[in-house]
Amino acid sequence: MTTLNKRKYFVTARYVFGDDGGAVSPGVVPKQTSTIPQGAVITECFAEGIIVPTAGGNMKVSLGAVGGTRTDLTAVFTRAQSGAVAGSVTSGLLNNTLLPKKIAADSDIIFDASVAVTTQGEILITIGYTL
Repeated sequence: MTTLNKRKYFVTARYVFGDDGGAVSPGVVPKQTSTIPQGAVITECFAEGIIVPTAGGNMKVSLGAVGGTRTDLTAVFTRAQSGAVAGSVTSGLLNNTLLPKKIAADSDIIFDASVAVTTQGEILITIGYTL
């Protein structure tokens, strides 16, 4: 039986540039991550800057498999948009024009950083979904 009052779930991935690599285009699954289950409807995606990246550069969050089919959850964003600027720790909804999206298969959280982002920095990614 389908319920009208769906449950909301949140999962996180912690991208640490020193552990997961610096410039990681076309993306990498962080070592500290979660998997989104098949049938999930993604309703939001937040990125929070914990440690300021050493350079500018663009970032993006998607779901799927590195080198395989991927679904973008955010448009390209900069470190300033993630709150990862000198001394600040903030969060923000990233490009809600791409959401909601329904996921067809179990999916990994993929973080994609451009060449301009070097090996210092930490971003916490939080994704909200319903089943």
